[in-house]
Amino acid sequence: MDKSLIRHKTDTANQLICTYYLLFDRTGSYDIVWSIIIGLGVLAMAINLPIDQRPLARLKAQAA
Repeated sequence: MDKSLIRHKTDTANQLICTYYLLFDRTGSYDIVWSIIIGLGVLAMAINLPIDQRPLARLKAQAA
């Protein structure tokens, strides 16, 4: 694995951790962080909900 890629992933993780603690310092509570995490989870569910995972009919016909 490329060292710059590892460094980038580490920097991104550090930024997320720093943001987490910065929000705690500003608000005195982790409630806003939990609210953001829950909101992102609901958003991800809503985006993925309409996905139909059944194979397409034309692909079934080609395989047969």
